[in-house]
Amino acid sequence: MFRRSRIAIHICILVTTLSLVAISACNKTPSDPTPDNNTGYGDLKYTINGLSDMTMERNGSVSQTINVNYVSGKLENVLLSCQGLPKGATAKFSPISIGSPSFTTIFTITCNHAPVGVYPITVRGGSTSSGFTDYKITLTVLPYANAADGLVGFFVEKSQCSQSGSMGDTCKVEKDSTISNRIYIKGFWSGVWSNKVSADMNPTDNTLNIPVQTTNGVSFSGAGTYDDNTMIVHYRVTGSTVDDTCASTFSRVY
Repeated sequence: MFRRSRIAIHICILVTTLSLVAISACNKTPSDPTPDNNTGYGDLKYTINGLSDMTMERNGSVSQTINVNYVSGKLENVLLSCQGLPKGATAKFSPISIGSPSFTTIFTITCNHAPVGVYPITVRGGSTSSGFTDYKITLTVLPYANAADGLVGFFVEKSQCSQSGSMGDTCKVEKDSTISNRIYIKGFWSGVWSNKVSADMNPTDNTLNIPVQTTNGVSFSGAGTYDDNTMIVHYRVTGSTVDDTCASTFSRVY
């Protein structure tokens, strides 16, 4: 009889304890859930920061560091590209043009004889869920500070000469290291690069002047016109055994 009374008392205590726990759980106010900004749900949202207008000469390059920053949505790759560049201009992203935000890359525009002007260009990000995201900047291409920069390279000279007849030789154009708007044409008239003739450029009207000069015992003089890819020159060559008048077109090959 005493044993059954003790069991009854223990059961009563257990029931009372469970009842108190249940009441406490019911009266407890649930805490607010912790926000999760990277839920991985919904369309990807991101920003491209660090872009600004760019200015350079017709030959040259400019770089800026840009950041593709994650905002929300599921993570996926963003592909970067550039739209609206003028002829002679190229763009690249280094070390990467595609990646999962957030990431950093260097955006570079390089001009190779690009026309002078002001160009609205678009840096575009593209992802599967969000489509295209466009950012507008302006590229300003300035004239050469030194016009000789525009003619440096290799040309083929096609000539009709009064004494030498028809010629076609490769020449190399270099710029003077100290005097602006002055070039040297190696291989002039003969194709022999030791024939190095200087010419002064007038960028105002794109004319060339070859002042009287003697190279390898032969005298040269002449004049002409030019653009980045072509020189048209009329000149005279005189010496003890030569008196040649030539009309030449120099066409860029590199």
